[in-house]
Amino acid sequence: MEKSDSIDNEKEKILKAILFSEDLPTIPAAAARLIGLLTKEDTEMSEIADLIAMDVSLSSKLLKVVNSAFYSFPNEIASISQAVNLLGLNAVQNLVLSVAFFSLKGRDDVNFDYKEFWHSSLARAVAAKLIYKTLKTPLAIDDEQVFLSGLLQNLGKLILANTMHEDYHKVLEMQEAQGNELEDDAIETACLGVDHPLTSYVMAKEWGFPDSLAQPLKYHHRPDSYEGDDDAVALNAKVCHLSDILAKVLSEKDPQKYHKLFRTTAKDHFCLRPVEINQILKEIHVEVDRAAEGFGLEAEQTKSVEETLMEANIKLSLLNMSYDEINRKLLEQQVQLEKLTRELEDKNTILENLAYIDGLTGVKNHRFFQNALDEEISRASRVDDCNLSLLMIDLDKFKSFNDTYGHQVGDFVLIEFCKVVVGQLRKYDLLARYGGEEFVVILPETTKDEAKQVAERMRRAVSGHDFKDGDNSYAVTVSIGIGCGQPANPDFKKDDLIGNADSALYEAKNAGRNTVMVYTPLVSKPKKRWFSR
Repeated sequence: MEKSDSIDNEKEKILKAILFSEDLPTIPAAAARLIGLLTKEDTEMSEIADLIAMDVSLSSKLLKVVNSAFYSFPNEIASISQAVNLLGLNAVQNLVLSVAFFSLKGRDDVNFDYKEFWHSSLARAVAAKLIYKTLKTPLAIDDEQVFLSGLLQNLGKLILANTMHEDYHKVLEMQEAQGNELEDDAIETACLGVDHPLTSYVMAKEWGFPDSLAQPLKYHHRPDSYEGDDDAVALNAKVCHLSDILAKVLSEKDPQKYHKLFRTTAKDHFCLRPVEINQILKEIHVEVDRAAEGFGLEAEQTKSVEETLMEANIKLSLLNMSYDEINRKLLEQQVQLEKLTRELEDKNTILENLAYIDGLTGVKNHRFFQNALDEEISRASRVDDCNLSLLMIDLDKFKSFNDTYGHQVGDFVLIEFCKVVVGQLRKYDLLARYGGEEFVVILPETTKDEAKQVAERMRRAVSGHDFKDGDNSYAVTVSIGIGCGQPANPDFKKDDLIGNADSALYEAKNAGRNTVMVYTPLVSKPKKRWFSR
């Protein structure tokens, strides 16, 4: 442990005792050697694959995760070498360390819920990755590193429980007595002299993890206390902090408190919009269960945030009941009633949505597009200088394509095209079928230049995609026209926006197709005048 870690003498003494403890959990030998290999600049992918393959247990677990719904690769990954070449060195390193984390052994006689710890750690990892994917940030951090930071942030709890087991029961007793009044790190410091964030950091450094991974563990409870100049570390620490709050929504006794805190922190740290926050809250339980299955964790199905908050509200309303049995039965009945009500509302929503879905492609139809555009214009019109962009997309020479290969192949291409385009969009962008082989995309809060970047990326994705139907592959290109405006401008008109995008599409097709064009208004030249004296 280095002096540069700025740890006071008393804590340093405790941490040294932890590192030399016989009860200190260790990572598998293959994972330790992997860290050493990856610190070398000349490491070959084949070396990494051979090292992992030598550990039969580790390699089998790795392949199980890679082939699970957590990654959703279209084809099975049959070998470690294939996994390394497909994912890359950084992703494989982080994935191996994630698998190794779940292999840590602890004392059986410790009053520590290992099963709950693994599941809550995974929830934090999944939450961190989900949050980071939602951010609009120029900082490039590997998704798997964000996942690993989220996974390891509470590693110190496991270390403290095993190496200081004689005193750790005091932490559990104080946590039970204090409830949510004190954070875990404050309780740990009061009882043990050190806390789990610092212990996680020191353990990560001891294992040879780089600062970019270890530092966020140290500051995940209080990211604003980080005084370094590495923006990626600062961002990762804030993501870990927010993921910790979200995981507590799913597991703590007071989910309402953490639900409110999550919304506030997400807005303050990352300026996330309510629609983005709601999407994270909606997806978290599904992604946690998917990851748990991939990593082979046995756990009950994770309750959604909505159901967790609903149960908490019901429990709160029944606190004054006299008998536990009555309380339990009423709780079950009310939860069931609420679920039935929600299911009925969901079914009604599905029926309403059917009227707005294109029957072939599954994307929104023209009717929905018109309503959605009206709503987006109304929203944007209340904000000065808020840009709204519209893409008009046409599959090139699609009529001749249908005539050549038949309408069934044409239908396949339309369906596959929509999948490719959706993969290029943000969660709050909208793809809709305008008619025939024409589609539109609404891009809220997007400037003309940003829309062009999206359209170019989309055009390249389509032209580079292998439209493979059985044994046959087809080459497909698209032409894209872009219209842009500011709804707060008094001269803005919805029909003009659509017409401008359509005009730009016409220019793109005239320019040779497989092209993106931005609508530019024609500027008429002033007429010459002849004056006589």
